[in-house]
Amino acid sequence: LPDTMAQVATNCRLDSGRLEPWKSNLPVSLTGALSGSISSATRTLYKYSASLWIASSEDVDIVRSPIAEDPWERIYLSGIGGATGYPRMTTAALAGNQTYYRLGLPEPASIVSVALSTTEVEEAEVPQTRSYIFTYISEYGEEGVSNVPLVSNIVEVYTDQVATITFPSAPAGAYNITKRRLYRTDSSGVYRQVADIGIASATHDDSLSENLLGEEIPTSALAAPPDEVTADHIDGPLKGLISVSNGILAGFTGQTVCFSEAFLPHGFPEEYRLTTKYDIVAIAPLTSGILILTKGKPAMIQGFDPASMSITEIDSTLSCSSKRSVVDMGEYVVYSSPDGLVMASESGLTLMTQDLINRDQWQALNPSSILGFHYEGHY
Repeated sequence: LPDTMAQVATNCRLDSGRLEPWKSNLPVSLTGALSGSISSATRTLYKYSASLWIASSEDVDIVRSPIAEDPWERIYLSGIGGATGYPRMTTAALAGNQTYYRLGLPEPASIVSVALSTTEVEEAEVPQTRSYIFTYISEYGEEGVSNVPLVSNIVEVYTDQVATITFPSAPAGAYNITKRRLYRTDSSGVYRQVADIGIASATHDDSLSENLLGEEIPTSALAAPPDEVTADHIDGPLKGLISVSNGILAGFTGQTVCFSEAFLPHGFPEEYRLTTKYDIVAIAPLTSGILILTKGKPAMIQGFDPASMSITEIDSTLSCSSKRSVVDMGEYVVYSSPDGLVMASESGLTLMTQDLINRDQWQALNPSSILGFHYEGHY
């Protein structure tokens, strides 16, 4: 077609040197398991494998387990249930049945009591001061944060005494908890493992000598991610889950970016959280960092260890107008701003459409409604 001859060219693909149409959507039948249903209301469609697709009518963020050769093939999700929906996890085997568990494990209530058996006290013996705590363990071996020890449960124990620990009731909710892991202080004051107790058991008798105690407690800071609105957390549950380098998951809530412990995607320690000046719209991975897109100035987080991440505000007014417009294109990210499409990389931000469309024309397209996709190297 010669130049100047076209009157209207709609959805034409020009990269081949001739007029070709862009492909439209067609109904298809998916083979294998399907979690959810596909219709005109579908907003998320995620292909986990040739035999498993996950579909949702909500804007759901889905990431694979960062653990290599995960025997359970765990999958992590945020956005189910909208603004009040807690982040979740499932497995490839359970997703087809739409079975989901809360991501993370709750902090246990305090131990109800520690009772000691009677003893024949030898005059020269000095009792050992002990404190007990416990954690919850999931079916997949995930361990949560411990309860807060009470002064009233600190006991003085002689060598021939048995300590009977009474546990609080297990929490309600979809946590998939299978047992409690009991710890007690040794003679140096370090909490070390005593035993694993099935969740159905309300008590445990501890007569273990100190030399048989197990490992030191490893999860003192592995809190669950934000999963509901509380008095001290008003921004709601974690959303926008992404997987970044070194086995770390990241998400956000309000103005806070949250990181998981490396290769422990159920634990989001509170000390691993960073705050931005503006409400966050979306986050996206870059080669050696994370791009934080907000309702104001964007920011960049860099680092390889969740304990030492640093945040830098980008001196730009190119805010993000649509979470669903954000696409990871490899070495850069493209998103919709109030002024046009933006290409963001570690070297800075570029307004890609600046020479193609002015701001008034772009605003007429309603940039908050734009959906972005990565297709054959194109945005």
